[in-house]
Amino acid sequence: MSEEKKKNEVEYNKIALELIASLAGINQSVVFEKVEGDEEKITVKGADSNKSIAYIFEAPKQAFDFNGEDCSFFNFNEFFNLFNLFENPNLEQDETNIKINEGSSELEYRLTDRELIKKTFNRVKFEDPDVDFILDSELLKKMKNLAGKANINAEYIKFEVVGETLTYTLYNEKHHNTYKESLPVENPNDVEFSIENITRVFTKIPPASYRVAMKEEGLIRFSMIREDDISVVIYTADAED
Repeated sequence: MSEEKKKNEVEYNKIALELIASLAGINQSVVFEKVEGDEEKITVKGADSNKSIAYIFEAPKQAFDFNGEDCSFFNFNEFFNLFNLFENPNLEQDETNIKINEGSSELEYRLTDRELIKKTFNRVKFEDPDVDFILDSELLKKMKNLAGKANINAEYIKFEVVGETLTYTLYNEKHHNTYKESLPVENPNDVEFSIENITRVFTKIPPASYRVAMKEEGLIRFSMIREDDISVVIYTADAED
């Protein structure tokens, strides 16, 4: 293998790329960057158009060891769908393209100029949550199914905290169909408050189990529960339609 080819090769972790694809429902444009102060890690930060939901992905650089300071995709799922045409492809990167090749098959995908993608945010300030609880993958799936048109057709999801109990309610202002369920919270702080979100924002959260933290002023943090060294944290806030 030539030195030039080694230089252009991009090491990757398919699980990490699948995660990014699942987060692309929040924002289809994806920019991989080196973590500031830690060249051994990469990060992707994204938010939807009205900044009502945002995420921060961090992983070791081997998850997608791109060349240069950043690597930008205007529509990441478009790239990932092409990547999935291959079973276990090699990736090579030059200044403008990524080559996906396996055996005698090869495909070129055009990268995007970083300047053409709107910068989302730098950081999210979230300290000292008022309550936290575990939202497992089955409960998240249940919430999404109940909110769908075949069931409640909910437009909103409301979280109400009273002492050691959190109650979520799915509802639509146009009719009286509602669903309500109570859950125990961890580390209760003797607080009472409610947070309301539009369900179409909430349903952008990828399927997984999460540790959820809430702040009375309307902020929610979803930290994906994982057994590897990849971190995914999602933030939402009270949203207006």
